[in-house]
Amino acid sequence: MGSVPGHPFFIKVLNNLKRYNRNWLVPYITIMFSTGPLFLSVILEQYNRQHVADTGKVRILLPKDYNLGKESFFLLAPGSSWHTADAKFIKAIGDHIPLTVFAGFVLAGLVLRMEWMLYRWCVRIETRKEEWSD
Repeated sequence: MGSVPGHPFFIKVLNNLKRYNRNWLVPYITIMFSTGPLFLSVILEQYNRQHVADTGKVRILLPKDYNLGKESFFLLAPGSSWHTADAKFIKAIGDHIPLTVFAGFVLAGLVLRMEWMLYRWCVRIETRKEEWSD
């Protein structure tokens, strides 16, 4: 990220860091929502709703601007240093969406089956109590 000193977008980002600082129990989601790309996207959306003048607009760099081309001004530094095992799991889900959807349906079916068995067991117990009391 690059900016001129005191740019209103970065001031808005800094002013919202405390507000968005939450623990979501999963490190990947916590970082995404508190200081990561999703946080910046939310703040950018709020910022753009203010009908900012052209001089204050935020611009996203194209690959030619940072891929060491003749006219590139920025270097691309290695990132994802905050990725841990949970990020690998989330990426695996994204890489195998059909399998994830299938597994979700199987899991939902198992949960519904267990609930149905519990319901039938409770009804049987209640029926036996009524028979014993007669």
